[in-house]
Amino acid sequence: MALVSCTDEPTLDPPEVRWGQDICFECSMILSDDRYAAAVVTIQMGERHEYLYDDLGEMLAHPPSTEGNFKQWARDNQARQWIDASSAYYVRSRRLHTPMGYGVVAFANLQDAEALRDETEGELLALSDLSNTDHLGHDAASEDQHGHTVPARDRP
Repeated sequence: MALVSCTDEPTLDPPEVRWGQDICFECSMILSDDRYAAAVVTIQMGERHEYLYDDLGEMLAHPPSTEGNFKQWARDNQARQWIDASSAYYVRSRRLHTPMGYGVVAFANLQDAEALRDETEGELLALSDLSNTDHLGHDAASEDQHGHTVPARDRP
């Protein structure tokens, strides 16, 4: 016997991304690497809206304007699963090459975050530490004139 709900109330559950097809809300690039993605899910006027980002730093630097309930999601860099951004551990390092050059990744597990921090000589941070965009560490030197990330091997 299956139970069926009479109402389909929208939820703040993580989005279902079509990797290689869905595009970033901020830069319109295709979401292709699930280690760095992030999302904001909102419920506005009874409707669910999903804002997908190819780089966690973009979500933090350019959040959508939200009215009503919302939740931020980040991809666990190791497990490659959605985690609640408010309870994640973050590592920021210039040695991390994320899609848009912010160099910030998320983890559900503190030990995993500490290991990457040590490996990359980075910083271990909380979401509140990253809410000030001055501390995001966006590496403008890693972008071309159109805002696209330039691989280190192709930089002058």
